[in-house]
Amino acid sequence: MEQLQQLVAVIQDALKARTEVARISTDQVAQNAQLQSAAATNSAAAFDTKASLMEAQFGLFLAQDNIQQMLGRAPLIPTQ
Repeated sequence: MEQLQQLVAVIQDALKARTEVARISTDQVAQNAQLQSAAATNSAAAFDTKASLMEAQFGLFLAQDNIQQMLGRAPLIPTQ
């Protein structure tokens, strides 16, 4: 009987340990998911900024082309 009680106590300790490991594992997965989400958000923001930069550069190019045409110079963009 005493051996069974000790066995039950050992199994209860093992259960506590495995429950804690599972909790820590779940927390790490949640943190990793948050880190991945934050990285994806930051990456998307960088691409959005790059797209805005390209749009602004294109707008500047078009403005410079318009100025060239107004001054009577050959346009930067070939016309057909």
